[in-house]
Amino acid sequence: MKTRILNVAVVAVFAVAMIATSQPSVAGDSGQWYFSPMLQYLEDDAGRFTDPGYGLHLGLGHKMGRNWALEGTFTGNEFNGGVDYRQYGIGLDLIKMFGDGSVKPYVLAGIGYLDSDVSVGDLGGPAPDDYTNEEAHIGLGLAFPVGKRNYMRSDLRYRRDFASSSAPINVDLDDWVFNIGMAMPLGKGKEKVVDTDGDGVADNADKCPSTPAGMAVNSMGCERDSDGDGVADSKDRCPGTAAGTKVDSKGCKVKAADSDRDGVSDKMDRCPSTPAGATVDNVGCELDSDNDGVVDRRDRCPNSDRGARVDIYGCEIKAKISLPGVNFETNSAKLTASSTSELNAAAETLKKNSDLKVEAAGHTDSAGAADYNRSLSQKRAEAVRDHLISKGANGDNISARGYGEDEPVADNSTKEGRSRNRRVELKILN
Repeated sequence: MKTRILNVAVVAVFAVAMIATSQPSVAGDSGQWYFSPMLQYLEDDAGRFTDPGYGLHLGLGHKMGRNWALEGTFTGNEFNGGVDYRQYGIGLDLIKMFGDGSVKPYVLAGIGYLDSDVSVGDLGGPAPDDYTNEEAHIGLGLAFPVGKRNYMRSDLRYRRDFASSSAPINVDLDDWVFNIGMAMPLGKGKEKVVDTDGDGVADNADKCPSTPAGMAVNSMGCERDSDGDGVADSKDRCPGTAAGTKVDSKGCKVKAADSDRDGVSDKMDRCPSTPAGATVDNVGCELDSDNDGVVDRRDRCPNSDRGARVDIYGCEIKAKISLPGVNFETNSAKLTASSTSELNAAAETLKKNSDLKVEAAGHTDSAGAADYNRSLSQKRAEAVRDHLISKGANGDNISARGYGEDEPVADNSTKEGRSRNRRVELKILN
């Protein structure tokens, strides 16, 4: 019988060697086979007349579901002391594990068959040196992970060795057995499929691991994009976009940037700061129908002759440029604040016509002494010239002269006439 038990153990060990692989696996997965070698300490019944025994416990188990396992065992131990005692056994254990964590407490119950080789010479009388008997046991233990594959386990068992007529002492014996060792998975085992976002695509193949619940996805776990514009269908407000079209975050065609909103993209716009509402041509510039350099929106003389010199209002410059809005403080050459806009416009006209030579001509009415009027008109003409130059007009092309009361344009005997005669104008010199 002992030979038969040893043969079974040898076959079990070779089976372990044949099917064990180096593939990483979580020990104890459902459907997983595992091998469990453990060292054994046996506190035997006093009826054996021996010291405690030491030995080896080998288990070959199979997980059934998440927390159940069936394990076949082979044990071999030796007792020392007053009696020379060796014992071998095979058994079958049902194991129940608890909890969902990595550390697993467990209970077990099992039955077995023992073959004992005992020297009873010291006990007196003839007796067989080899006998067999059945046993049953219960126990509790704890298993916890070691590395990525394996578990360390230990358990304490109460074992009842049933009486045998072939034994030296035909009585039941009670033993306590302590085991400590490893549980190592065999083969690759059943791979766990993890799908964190629940889209039906495993995490290890999911290119979009945070897909919102309920979204239709493709084989890579990403939301479907029917028109291929890079925006998922659930967010695409323009689902029929043509292939290759550049789209925004809503899946709609991106309009070319048009900073001044004149309908011409910035890339094509030669006049990128066109005022809102202005009519523009195909390059984004305001229309200038008579080509006088003054846009239609500002052109007060929209049909100027081709090549004519015009002011900033688009009107032809003839003998002079009138400055009706230019005024001075009483008996002074200091310009009033209201004169600024008129003179600024004149400066722009001169800059627009850079070859234009002008004379700032100052005039007065006939009230007062003639010499005083001439001196005042000179100072006022110079004030106008200085302002034009300060606004960018070419000073080399601007002279100043005071005419006093010598060139009236209206009757000095009336208030209205005198008002018209008090003026500064730009005379064209070329």
